[in-house]
Amino acid sequence: MVFSSPNARFRLPEPGASPGSRRDSQWAELKNTELGVGIAGLFDRLHKIDELIDYSALLLRIGQPPMHGKLDIRWYRKHDGRPNTPALVRWFSTGTGRSYTRTVTRFHPDMVGAGLADFPNRQLVTDVILNFKSLTAERESIIECLNRISRVSKLSSSKNEGRADDTSADLLVIHEAIVQNLQVAGYDVDRRFHPKVVWRFEDLDTPLPSSA
Repeated sequence: MVFSSPNARFRLPEPGASPGSRRDSQWAELKNTELGVGIAGLFDRLHKIDELIDYSALLLRIGQPPMHGKLDIRWYRKHDGRPNTPALVRWFSTGTGRSYTRTVTRFHPDMVGAGLADFPNRQLVTDVILNFKSLTAERESIIECLNRISRVSKLSSSKNEGRADDTSADLLVIHEAIVQNLQVAGYDVDRRFHPKVVWRFEDLDTPLPSSA
């Protein structure tokens, strides 16, 4: 927009697709194709992994006889808001009819069928556990990725959003001063350039009349 002398009106270029419209369209496309779909895909994958972990637990339970040191997968509740976590455990008996579990921090194939001379599912149970280890590693990676996204989202909705509000207020004050200075200098400022609470570039798409 240009102006040459007092008592003249602002002129705008020929109207066209506004940068605001194109930008909003680009953000929407990014959300629907890359960002949104990508995040949804992570949740879908996480759900699938949890189902496979439950399936692995079932195979461990039917693949081993009731025995001291039987391997199993148990889910543990987290009290800090994080998702429940699966863990490889071993069952032990106290000899009084009661049983308890111990978490397996380091798995070794010798744990499978320990104490049994002839255990036909030894290799199969070992394979189930190795697959479980692979699933939990991928699961932790996805959860960490989602946690990073969550932290960025919280940062955007708190600290950065506050900055944007402050900047919006500052720009509105500047806008008012610009219009006031032009009017004092004798320029006829079109009403569309007057400050208002919500101001978008699209408001300028309609051509202005020729300068007075």
